[in-house]
Amino acid sequence: MERNPSMSLILFPSFLLLLLFLPSLTFSLSPPPRRHHCHPDDEKVLLKIKDHFHNTSLFSTWTPKTDCCKWRIVLCKKIPKTTIYRVNFLEIDGADDLVGTIPPLIADLPYLETLIFRNLPNLTGPIPQAIAKLPHLNFVLLNWNSLTGPIPDYFSKLTNLATLGLNNNHLTGRVPAYLGRLPKLVGLDVSHNQLCGPIPKDGGKLQGFDPSWFENNKCLCGAPLAPCKT
Repeated sequence: MERNPSMSLILFPSFLLLLLFLPSLTFSLSPPPRRHHCHPDDEKVLLKIKDHFHNTSLFSTWTPKTDCCKWRIVLCKKIPKTTIYRVNFLEIDGADDLVGTIPPLIADLPYLETLIFRNLPNLTGPIPQAIAKLPHLNFVLLNWNSLTGPIPDYFSKLTNLATLGLNNNHLTGRVPAYLGRLPKLVGLDVSHNQLCGPIPKDGGKLQGFDPSWFENNKCLCGAPLAPCKT
């Protein structure tokens, strides 16, 4: 069969035209850039927390202009009836190279529901009052650290608190009665500290909690532990 030269001349420009527009076509079919959910205010606070603890390996994924909701040990949650995401979970856990105190600027993460500072032998100092400014907190673990000072009275403001772990620190003083009156508290562990005195009889649920949640303290006594010596 004889080839038609005129037909080739017609098809060749069409082929060039297709090649010219092919990159544009490919680009248009590519998925749109993934949207970052991280709220800029939360990102600023988290980066300040990173600076507070310097170059701890836990924060290796915490880099500016990446989605902080995807950073290690951080989670975000969408605020109902909005398109806004805020940090609601922070777990700083298991780092011998982390040295310092719990930074007060933790209060600038106002949507936190879960806060964990755990297994940090070089985390020292008292529990900061800033934690009382986080009304959404329901799960708090500040255990297996080297925290000192009393169990603070300002925990009484955390009316959504369901679980509080303060065990395995160097806390001193008494067990506050208000803990047993927190309306949603179902789990409490203050064992392995240096607490002393009777467990308050006016502490609501306290005397009905598991004895293991109070054991291995300096001189705690009274239900659910052994009676206090008179």
